[in-house]
Amino acid sequence: MATSAWYRRAAIVFLTALFALNVYRAATQSFITDEAYSWRLYIGAEPFNLFRQYDANLHVLHTLLTWASVRLFGLSELTFRIPSLLACAAYFAAVYRLCGLAFGASPMFLLGSCLLTLNPLIEDHMSVGRGYGLALACFAWAFAEALGSFRNEPRWPRLALFLALSVAANLTFLFPAAALLAIVTLVLLRNGSRFAAITRELLGPWLVLTFLFLVLPFSQMVPGQIYFGADTISSSAQTLLDLSIGDRHLPLTLITVIAAVAFIGCAGAAVTLWLRRAVESNFALLATGTFTLTAGLVVASHVLMGVQYPLARTGLYFLFLLLLCLLPLARWSIGAGALALLCVLMAQGIRADRYMEWRFDASNRDILARIKSRHTADRRPVRIVCSKPMATTFELYRAMDRLDWISNIEMNRWEHGFDYYVIGDVDSDKVAELSLRELSVGSASGTILAVPATEGSAPPEGIQPPEGIRH
Repeated sequence: MATSAWYRRAAIVFLTALFALNVYRAATQSFITDEAYSWRLYIGAEPFNLFRQYDANLHVLHTLLTWASVRLFGLSELTFRIPSLLACAAYFAAVYRLCGLAFGASPMFLLGSCLLTLNPLIEDHMSVGRGYGLALACFAWAFAEALGSFRNEPRWPRLALFLALSVAANLTFLFPAAALLAIVTLVLLRNGSRFAAITRELLGPWLVLTFLFLVLPFSQMVPGQIYFGADTISSSAQTLLDLSIGDRHLPLTLITVIAAVAFIGCAGAAVTLWLRRAVESNFALLATGTFTLTAGLVVASHVLMGVQYPLARTGLYFLFLLLLCLLPLARWSIGAGALALLCVLMAQGIRADRYMEWRFDASNRDILARIKSRHTADRRPVRIVCSKPMATTFELYRAMDRLDWISNIEMNRWEHGFDYYVIGDVDSDKVAELSLRELSVGSASGTILAVPATEGSAPPEGIQPPEGIRH
């Protein structure tokens, strides 16, 4: 008994430490372009502007919570990300409950807690100010409610609520939410429940709640506003798997094999578990069935309606479902060893100084601090040009810090006449082309801060470049 309790306590310590890391990242990492774009469209706009215009950047529930957080606590990187940190706590709590339902207090409990939280792409969205982490947290709780309802007293309205909140937090979770509902419904029908009762307690509440959450914002949607995605299954799978190991490139052939094995394996496992009809297999059936049906819905929507395949963060649910499908392997020694190695592989990809999908933004705060340090006394108007798409982030910092002496911020307007040039690594040739002098290079982003080579003013003596910038 004491040994069993140790695994639970170890999981609590581990999840608490990981949460602390996310708080640190939320407070110290630069705003990213998508956060800045959300600020421009919704958070910094007139109240409830999200009900007046739609953009794919809108993550309804998360955007509302961020708007409230910024109004209550003021604007900073940390306050902008408070809703994501709350989602992180909720997700870790859901993982704790899921692993308890699946394994009890055993070594697999600790292993499962690590497996479901150490993925670098999932970890990024436990602090960055976007709605994917909140959607995942609600979906994880919905999965836990489904599993708990099959084992104990059914609480189907709570499952419906969590799934509705998940879709309200991020529309990309519509397919996995529908898939989990379908699998739960099929299992209930197989077990003798009446469809009318299922509709009254589960399907009806989910449809009504989802409609109420989304009807006003999505009433402003027009065709062509869902613009972020992949054109092929292979490129979709590649972004998910590459980012799962710290943005390291995997060969396309290996990606194709992994994607095919994952789909065939999950589909085969779902059919086998369905035929077995054993209560103890509900966890694996829910995971493999939901993964397979979600993949089918994604492919069908692409073929029939031209919807793009998930790309990176828009496929976050696939990572969660795939990791859930792998969890039962922990019951065998060889499977537990393989999952432990996978945890190590994922953990080494976590970065505390950047968000992988927005690496180019990692040094923006430090760059602006350096520019400010050169103009503590001289408040003459300053003009800045940036590589695409960083201008939106600098505009947010200009508004937050009230830097009225920055007269304008241009993007990709590569010509003489600017005071500062913020050059992404893809535009590094502009330094030589415009005869610029480098002031610094971001260690995490590779972004160059440069000035005209003829600039006469030197930085004040004794001022060191902010942390994250190297010469």
